[in-house]
Amino acid sequence: AAACVQAKGGLESYIYSLHNSTTNEKLTDKFESTDKSKLDSCINKTISAFTATSVDVECVVYHDRFTARHLS
Repeated sequence: AAACVQAKGGLESYIYSLHNSTTNEKLTDKFESTDKSKLDSCINKTISAFTATSVDVECVVYHDRFTARHLS
């Protein structure tokens, strides 16, 4: 259970950090519009998954999503 909480926390932290970067006025103009659109879409899908996902989801799901986001 602790590993699951840690995996979910890591993914949430990463996604909210990305969200803050894409909405920061100082950084907004550093992103190409197509890249920002892709990031926003990915961020929104992941945040939606947090709210729609049961607490009982296997840790592997969070770990895989976190790993996929880092490698993309």
